[in-house]
Amino acid sequence: MVKKSLILFLTNNCNLNCKYCFIKKDKQQSKLDFSKYKEVIDNNNKQISSITFFGGEPLLYIDLIESIINYNKEKKYHFQYILNTNATLINDQAMEIIKKNNILVNASLDGNIISNSNNRFGEIIFKKVINNIYKLKENDIEVIINYVITPNNIDHLYESLHFFKEQSINKIALLFDYEAIWQEKDLQKLKKQLEKSMDIFSNVSNRDFIIYPIYSKVLAILENKEISKCRFGEETIVLSRAGELYPCISFVDDKNYQMTDFNHHYNNTVNVSKCNNCKYLRLCTNNCMCRYKNNPNNEIDINCEIEKKLIDISSKIIDNWFKNK
Repeated sequence: MVKKSLILFLTNNCNLNCKYCFIKKDKQQSKLDFSKYKEVIDNNNKQISSITFFGGEPLLYIDLIESIINYNKEKKYHFQYILNTNATLINDQAMEIIKKNNILVNASLDGNIISNSNNRFGEIIFKKVINNIYKLKENDIEVIINYVITPNNIDHLYESLHFFKEQSINKIALLFDYEAIWQEKDLQKLKKQLEKSMDIFSNVSNRDFIIYPIYSKVLAILENKEISKCRFGEETIVLSRAGELYPCISFVDDKNYQMTDFNHHYNNTVNVSKCNNCKYLRLCTNNCMCRYKNNPNNEIDINCEIEKKLIDISSKIIDNWFKNK
């Protein structure tokens, strides 16, 4: 039996208002009911490998997070914990809970201060987030930066990666805003920024500084493996704040995709027949259901074109290694 990752959509509410966020705030149903969680976990704990606290901003309800973890301990349920957060609310209580329970922290920060300010917040909050990330690292807590790239901050990718490296923030996940309207000029900027960053990517195999998904694609090339594709609802299940089950975070509240139980199966319906003869297929994750659900009528297939740029730069990294040997 393949165990699943359970994402707890604790709340729609957030203390920030990022431009690209697809989560709609909802004060009527502010947070997940603890009794709903207990019902789901008691019936399905043997099928779960990890629990992710998601929102909105989950740290708005730190007491609920603590109650969930304590309940699992009482019941002797053992999971890996992950926290997705904007890192603005990491106080002493949150720090203690994170450290005590070895929680992996995915902290949202969209590059350096200029890049980040285009979509999220200004200098005061930026400095607070950076300081909280330092505190997490000082406490030996693993932190991965979720860096969202959009057409209006793409020009700062190279500078931002150098900023993170200089700050000894060494695990970065490059995410893309697929709801934005991307144009060909934006893709060319992305290509230019990726190529400009080759001095950083040249050491991408060094675990002292890891950039996803480029790191994953480079490893797949070196090991001659096909990269993992979207297995819609097979590896991940979301428990919404209303206590309902869904196969993916992007489909929460879409009743067409509500699941009856953990064994409810949905097929990935993305039509990738056009890709069968594509040279990028083995390294591509273009079949992700949520990318197409959230993707408006772009002038181009942005999912496909971004994947090509990432795969091209991964191949160049490998080529450079062999040339320099």
